Amino acid sequence: MKPPRAISNHLADTAHTLLVDLVTILLGLTVSAFTQTDIFITAQLILIFIPCAISIVVATAGRVFSAKVMNISS
Repeated sequence: MKPPRAISNHLADTAHTLLVDLVTILLGLTVSAFTQTDIFITAQLILIFIPCAISIVVATAGRVFSAKVMNISS
């Protein structure tokens, strides 16, 4: 069992990561809400978005796979 300090540090790190993700999403929504479509959605944006979406999918799949391996090995 982890000591209480380690658990609180882990919770603080998780909350910090969640806060950063939330602020990033809200900032993106705010910028896109006040930008005209023909200016915001361009071929360059699509070329940036597609690799980002692929990397998120690969990272999520990797995390799920590594968690399953860790559960099997322990």
